[in-house]
This record gives sequence, structure tokens and C-alpha cells, in this order.
Amino acid sequence: MVRYWRAYRPYPGRIAGIIPATGHLPESGGYGDQAAIMLDAFEIMSGAEAELLALER
Repeated sequence: MVRYWRAYRPYPGRIAGIIPATGHLPESGGYGDQAAIMLDAFEIMSGAEAELLALER
């Protein structure tokens, strides 16, 4: 699951200065085609990462 999350995380930057760049989704299709449990896990991992980065400051 962590490997999927790392591949999904967007790289910093935007396309044409407007659209946020995103990473790869684990299943075919768009965001709405992904398993809810996987997207929930991504959100939890992103939150944990944000907390860890805040501790470093």
C-alpha cells in the first residue's frame, strides 16, 4: 500500500501553472473509479506524513 501511495503522491508543481500535477492511480479509470478503502488509506498516510514533517520544523 505504501508503494501505491508513493506512486500516487503528486510531485510539486502545476501543469500550465493552473492544474495541480498528480501521480498514478492504482486502478484503471479516474479518481472515482478507485476503491474507497485505498483512497482512505492514501489520506491517512498523507496526514501521517504531514504530522512527521511538522515535527521536523
